[in-house]
Amino acid sequence: MKWLLLAISFNLAAAQIPEDVQHEADQRVKHNYNQGIVLGVYENQSRAYHISGWANKENKIKLNKQSVFEIGSITKTMTALLLAEAVVKNKVSLDDHIDNLLPTELKFTSPKAITLKQLSTHSSGLPRLPSNQKNIMGKDPYADYQREDLLAAISDQTVSPNQQHYAYSNYGVGLLGEALAILNQDSYQNLLKKRVFEPLNMNNSYADASLVPEDRRVTGYAGKYAVPNWHFKALAGAGSVNSSIEDLLTFGIAILKADHPELKQAIALSKQIHYQDRGVTLGLNWHINKGVLWHNGGTAGFRSILMIDPEQEKVVAAITNQAEHAVEDMAGHLLKPENEMKSYDFPVEISEDELKAYTGTFHNKVNDKTIKTSIKDGFLMLHFPKQPAYRLTYLGQNKFIMKLTKTRIRFETKSSGQFKQLYFKAWGDEQLYQRVE
Repeated sequence: MKWLLLAISFNLAAAQIPEDVQHEADQRVKHNYNQGIVLGVYENQSRAYHISGWANKENKIKLNKQSVFEIGSITKTMTALLLAEAVVKNKVSLDDHIDNLLPTELKFTSPKAITLKQLSTHSSGLPRLPSNQKNIMGKDPYADYQREDLLAAISDQTVSPNQQHYAYSNYGVGLLGEALAILNQDSYQNLLKKRVFEPLNMNNSYADASLVPEDRRVTGYAGKYAVPNWHFKALAGAGSVNSSIEDLLTFGIAILKADHPELKQAIALSKQIHYQDRGVTLGLNWHINKGVLWHNGGTAGFRSILMIDPEQEKVVAAITNQAEHAVEDMAGHLLKPENEMKSYDFPVEISEDELKAYTGTFHNKVNDKTIKTSIKDGFLMLHFPKQPAYRLTYLGQNKFIMKLTKTRIRFETKSSGQFKQLYFKAWGDEQLYQRVE
């Protein structure tokens, strides 16, 4: 019996995706808000996933845990890990200047102006993109940008110390990735595979979309239209990685635990605070907010986010193949339930027989008001004293909305086939109404 109780306790503590989050993901997919959503959470030494929707909607190819998405700028945290590893191995220092890693024949407009730490904390003074990147509004904006273009841009770049505060820069982290490739006499893609993906057993992660096997490739969408994948050359360190929800969660767990025999020192270094100014705190390419490390990503057809909470020993990952509708609110709610998800008020089908449980008369003891609910033409109706009845739309999970005024009602405590109370919210706090028997 003792062992049985221990097993039950363990199961109760296992990671899970709560029903409200599963429901929200499924509703967003069902109502074509997102083509697909994948969620992962790690806590209590266990993992849980929720997979909803399509890897390719037109061909009805379903998503799974191994489906590979573009994760965009989450790549930057992996570039930072490569930097941290080089520091741990005494190949470079965070205070080294970028020109020390680049070809010696280069002539710099602003010599010794930028350190490696500044590149990995977005405090280098570099703009968001290089001035000579010409195809930025194209369908594959990074595909033709070569190393010689990047070296030409940085050699001509003027950097003022007055500009060296936090300003998000794909240019800066892309330059860092290429500099590390030059340092190691290898490609950025090979470095990432050998130093991050293989040691961490991230078997469905690739440093460029061109490397993704066709049977695992996820189609990205902008609105209802499929869009081409992005490919990278010299700016790969800023956003080239394609990964699965399983691998992204694996990466987050590795960062949380910092116990990998080959990478633990580098991971520990990457998590330390390296920049703090003007309300912004960063590790090496990790944004840090109230102790939570996070980074999001976005490309033409994808949105993603990875969040790591050391205090809770919890990791949350979320990806969608829909550029216009992010899933950050879902990830935030998964991390901490007090963070509310966005509500899109998608209607959920419900039968008249099921609606009967919600009918009755309900009274609020505080304001001494009474409201009633009834059924008409397949809808739950809300009655205020001396007013016409208002139609409610069912949102699932015992929640309704009056769309005209955005009044929200949720029912709780079901007994003998009837709900015993409801919470009414039109403005301000929720008000509790209890069934009048």
